[in-house]
Amino acid sequence: MALSPPPIYVEDDAELQGDDDGPSACVMVFNANDASGAGGIGADITAMSSVGVHVLPVVISAISELVSDYAEVPVLTHMPDLSWWREDAIDQYLDACAELLLPQTTLLVGNYQTLTRWLLPEWSAQRNPTARDIAIAAHEHGVAYTLVTGIALPDQFIDNALCSPTSVIRTEKFERLEAQFAGAGDTLSAALAALIATDTELGEATSEALSYLDR
Repeated sequence: MALSPPPIYVEDDAELQGDDDGPSACVMVFNANDASGAGGIGADITAMSSVGVHVLPVVISAISELVSDYAEVPVLTHMPDLSWWREDAIDQYLDACAELLLPQTTLLVGNYQTLTRWLLPEWSAQRNPTARDIAIAAHEHGVAYTLVTGIALPDQFIDNALCSPTSVIRTEKFERLEAQFAGAGDTLSAALAALIATDTELGEATSEALSYLDR
């Protein structure tokens, strides 16, 4: 399908950016209300405020209708791990996201295993799918860019790859920590959305958001 995504600065556009002392950027957030603050709206507000943007939090179930009213605004979609949920509910949620939200998504963020199970359920090749394979599958639903996180590497490292359907734009490798984390994807996505809202080039925004999560 033809894709004309809302503008996000990528490396080739970086030279067009200038100093702007205008109003701070605003980011509208849709997420669950996690009382612990580790994920959900609380984590989003913390991460975005650290970048210096104003957060407009919204806790709502019907997102796509509102998003469609702002076709010129980049949309970042984070797909979390849903394994805690009932299988039938997961299927309904993923089907709705694929049908209603992905066609309006500029940047999709998700863990390698989560995105592989969702977007490539019938993968049959002998090799494991690459991050770009996932980006190609996402593009079939209308997504321009995909950030795949948690890609297993040898020697206790994990990789994170920002891809378009045609290329790998940026990779960032980190040492794997033997610990359980709550809200990591929320924090990463919130930081990334805030950086995009301040016109940070997409590859640089990805690196900064991952570094923020890792510190």
